Amino acid sequence: MLRNLIILFILVFTSSVSFASWTQWLETDCNQIKKNADINHSYYKAEKCWKSTSSSAQAWFFDFDDGEVYLWLDVQRIIDGRTIWGNDYAYQNTKIDNIKRIINDYNLGTYQYIDSDHSNVRSTNDRIKFNYRNFETSVGKGFFGGQSKGPTFFTFGFFTSNMNHNLDKDFVSEILSSLNISALNKGVNSSVLPSSSSSNTNSTNINNNTDNQNTANSDNNNSSLSGDSFLKMCKSSKLSDLDKDVAMLCLEKMN
Repeated sequence: MLRNLIILFILVFTSSVSFASWTQWLETDCNQIKKNADINHSYYKAEKCWKSTSSSAQAWFFDFDDGEVYLWLDVQRIIDGRTIWGNDYAYQNTKIDNIKRIINDYNLGTYQYIDSDHSNVRSTNDRIKFNYRNFETSVGKGFFGGQSKGPTFFTFGFFTSNMNHNLDKDFVSEILSSLNISALNKGVNSSVLPSSSSSNTNSTNINNNTDNQNTANSDNNNSSLSGDSFLKMCKSSKLSDLDKDVAMLCLEKMN
């Protein structure tokens, strides 16, 4: 998966201020922005980081890419104390057309499916209320969403090329809690990884098939053993001493 940082910031106009254009994005040491944008996770790490400023706001961005999973966090914070983000700004940034644009610009394959409705979930530490959509492409699947609260606005995206990964709300909730977001959330240490939804099913099916096969073999073996024992009994007995029906069955077996 190619890492291709495309800046998609949209200038926002409020009743009191219009944000100036962002200056050039500068790649920086991730340790320099970790208080504002980071992930507290045993595996996922901020690998490459950028920062930028305008006359009214600051912004930080990091991403992670291991060839299977690509994730990114973008945090923007207004430095003008009189201004806050609109409550629906995260909602506006997770519209279907914007997610299609992200899929294309981040080289995440060809768009195939995006949730028609938003989903909402809270982080496990209850600090983040995340508004997002799930999506699928020709090479994988993921989710993208965000939140605006007071002077802080962020978006977070997660994409995997493994279609068996289970990106359910439990996973989304826990990985959100691990994010460091300026003035909004102090990341809680996490080691959560996507579970493989098909592996459990396949394992169950394999086990069931094995159990069924073992049962069938056991039944066949028991049947064979029972037949051998009955025939042996017939040969060692006098037919005149046996019950009429048993004697008739012995004759059938021995013929």
